[in-house]
Amino acid sequence: MKKMRFALLVLASAMLCSVLVSCNKDYTGKEKTHPVFVKAGTAQNSGDYAEAAKLYEEFLLVAPKSAETHMRLAALYGDNLDSPLKAIYHYEKVIELRPDDTANNDNISSFISVAKKKLFEDLKSQYQDTDKENAVKAELEATKKKLEDYKAYAAKLRAAYVQLGEKCRKALKYYQAANGKQRNAVSSAQKDKKSSANVKKEDKKVSVKAGNNSGKTSRNTAVAAKTPANNSGIIGKHTVKKGETLHSISRKYYGTSRYYKLIAEANKGKLPANLGVKAGQVLVIPQKPAK
Repeated sequence: MKKMRFALLVLASAMLCSVLVSCNKDYTGKEKTHPVFVKAGTAQNSGDYAEAAKLYEEFLLVAPKSAETHMRLAALYGDNLDSPLKAIYHYEKVIELRPDDTANNDNISSFISVAKKKLFEDLKSQYQDTDKENAVKAELEATKKKLEDYKAYAAKLRAAYVQLGEKCRKALKYYQAANGKQRNAVSSAQKDKKSSANVKKEDKKVSVKAGNNSGKTSRNTAVAAKTPANNSGIIGKHTVKKGETLHSISRKYYGTSRYYKLIAEANKGKLPANLGVKAGQVLVIPQKPAK
């Protein structure tokens, strides 16, 4: 009985020493020589990803600096087990353990970026406030409806503005036409008034001069009155005195200055364009036309 107990004690001591020696051995770079790593690889190849991850985690207790093990765990968590947070951790451990492997580290950084996006989407979905999101959507829809209403209202305003502009242009055109007619009428009236004033002024001058020559004028008038009318329509001839005009001569013979053109027509060719007369000039006095 004592011998059996002693044999068991020796066997247990040997197994303990074997485990201690195995724990103290560094398997970094020699992962495939360890049975746990091999078993984990077999589980991964068979599709048992959860068991494979469990065995790789156990192997990390033996070789915590094994970048190969961290890489396999990162791939399992990122691609097969939908655990982006753990994938990020193991990818970062790979970069930490292999800082000089820049070629592979660039790819690993892109894997980390993808895992972070996946983690963000998971967290967003997990903590998403559905009620608040629905309220925001409803507000956006209401704002969109208001914007459409504003667009329709703006279109109506533009149409009304175009119509108003057309009415204003027509009214302005009508006003300009009416105002132009009024100005023409006023201008014509002013011209007539001015012409009448000039005639009166000229008649006044003639009247004054006629008063100064009353003796001579009365004798000439008497002579003209005694001159009988002939078949040619001439009632006599008149010698122009200094200061006389066609207007004053018309007043002498006809009692009004309005027939000065009649005298000018009868003496066409004798008078200049401005119808001026010179002292000593002999003019034919035509017969006054019948009404």
